[in-house]
Amino acid sequence: MIHERTVAQFVAEIEHLTGRRILVRWMPFRGLYLQDTETKNIFGLGEGSRWRVLTPFEQQAICDELALPEVADLLGLDPAQDD
Repeated sequence: MIHERTVAQFVAEIEHLTGRRILVRWMPFRGLYLQDTETKNIFGLGEGSRWRVLTPFEQQAICDELALPEVADLLGLDPAQDD
């Protein structure tokens, strides 16, 4: 099963599942980053845009960094089973 999503789709799904607001911001010389407005945790994505496709591994890393392990489970992300 393929779990690739764009940054915009991924953020929308997190917001829908948790009720939390996730900001997608761009910082000069650093690129795109995501910020959880509740916990203030930040995950840097580097270069790209909201339409960049995230791999399941990247999505799992974002969930881990933003302290959202339950979201990774709900989205069907399990790096041990991904090919």
